[in-house]
Amino acid sequence: MKLRVFSAAAIAACVLSSIPAFADTTFSHPSDHGDAYYADVSQSIADNFTLASQSTFNTLTWNGISTNGVEPSSFNIAFYADSGGAPGALLLTEDVATPVEIDTGIPNAGFEEYLYTANFGPLTFAGGTQYWVGITANTNFQFAWGTSSVGDGAFYHLGNGPVGGADLAFGLSSNAAPSTTPEPSSIMLLATGALGIAGAARKRFLRA
Repeated sequence: MKLRVFSAAAIAACVLSSIPAFADTTFSHPSDHGDAYYADVSQSIADNFTLASQSTFNTLTWNGISTNGVEPSSFNIAFYADSGGAPGALLLTEDVATPVEIDTGIPNAGFEEYLYTANFGPLTFAGGTQYWVGITANTNFQFAWGTSSVGDGAFYHLGNGPVGGADLAFGLSSNAAPSTTPEPSSIMLLATGALGIAGAARKRFLRA
């Protein structure tokens, strides 16, 4: 295993983590427990999704690992409209304190992989329209979001652009009911124009 650095010129690829199968999951990137990208306060990443039909959901699941052994106690989740194949206008952002956390029992790159679940919204998204979801650990500089081999083979680093070779592990549903309640930090409705993408010029990622 080695740690590398994200740069504007070179961003490498990876491979993943785990999602449970809810009966009414509207979208899922299941895990292969192979790799993860750092997603913390010094680096923001997002993955795209498109629903087959208009859907309303209120639950987000994602997989990740902590390379320093400290599990995050708070996450930020964000949804974006698409702007030319990149995250655009911010639709919603919420800080989630103490999300439901389950040890999957499956190692990822030599670390314990956890499945996280949090409620938000609910939100209704149009079918056939691309959106983006971002997950960021607020309290751990060594949290890495698991990747997936399902999807279009790329995600987005806010600041350095698209990253090819992997998708990120997450699922959207409307019937899971974790006990924790999200704490909204701010909510923005879709408006004209795109969100300017600015971010870290560098950041590490994990690769087995």
